[in-house]
Amino acid sequence: MPKAKNSPVDTHSLLDANVNNALTNSSVIATSSRATSKAVQIKAEPEILPEHRCHLIATAAYFLAEKRGFVGGYEMHDWLTSEREIDSQLKS
Repeated sequence: MPKAKNSPVDTHSLLDANVNNALTNSSVIATSSRATSKAVQIKAEPEILPEHRCHLIATAAYFLAEKRGFVGGYEMHDWLTSEREIDSQLKS
């Protein structure tokens, strides 16, 4: 069984940076009300492309597999674990 090589890159920091980059692209929408004529700011949901989300999940799943030494049979577990982690980071 091959051992996983230690990566010089902190994978969680890399993923956090990608998620934070996606979140900073969210916009703030200003609307006015006729009754109060006061501007109300509503934070819009971040718009992340499905392809970008999929790439983040695939990258996280790869690093989970790497930690385990690329032993087969855990692909679905790695994907679902990564999906929960990325979605959690995108919501916060």
